[in-house]
Amino acid sequence: MRTEIEYAHLKIETDRPVEENGEKLRGFFANKFKDRSLFHQHVEGSELVYSYPKVHYSVIEGEPIVTGLEEGKKAVMDMLECSDKLTLGNNEYSIKNWSLEVGSTEFGRTREQHFYSFVTPWLALNTENYEKYKKIDDWGDKKEFLNQILVGNILSTAKGFNVVVENKIYVYTHLYEDVVMFKGMKFKGFTGKFKVNFKLPEMMGLGKGVSRGFGKIVKRKKS
Repeated sequence: MRTEIEYAHLKIETDRPVEENGEKLRGFFANKFKDRSLFHQHVEGSELVYSYPKVHYSVIEGEPIVTGLEEGKKAVMDMLECSDKLTLGNNEYSIKNWSLEVGSTEFGRTREQHFYSFVTPWLALNTENYEKYKKIDDWGDKKEFLNQILVGNILSTAKGFNVVVENKIYVYTHLYEDVVMFKGMKFKGFTGKFKVNFKLPEMMGLGKGVSRGFGKIVKRKKS
């Protein structure tokens, strides 16, 4: 089963490169739109919404980007020119320009392979999986372990968009270990590339922390 996913990418041009990460950017807009759960994944009483986030915040090469998928598309469109500055941590940035791109893209399993790169670290491992990962000595076995986690991430994401995956997903990765900060703690992340028989929207996030900009993917040429 495949479907079309609506998207909006909002790029924010500031007076200088932004030093902070997607987590700080998320905090800024979550505070500005407190009454709308799409922006922060919480409802009344600070209860967490356990579903795939439809609004993602990231900072790539100093440029803040907010991505909205499906109902998150309109939410992101509503952000356009909502402020003339960004206050992130101890830094304040003047906003020079807002650039909005909207459209739709296919999402779902395909016969052919599609090629992607992680432009931000992929947080693949929860506490349980991290302990299993540490006990694996052979890198080939570690790679297969990560491949299966990535398949699980894609299946979870598909569920978040009510897409039923009836046939097997095949993933092939070429990854590098990285250390990243997530919620003030050090986590093992992964950068690199993968191919999969599943079409994914550009700038979608996979794994943990996607609303904070982790696991963000872009298309790449076959290689």
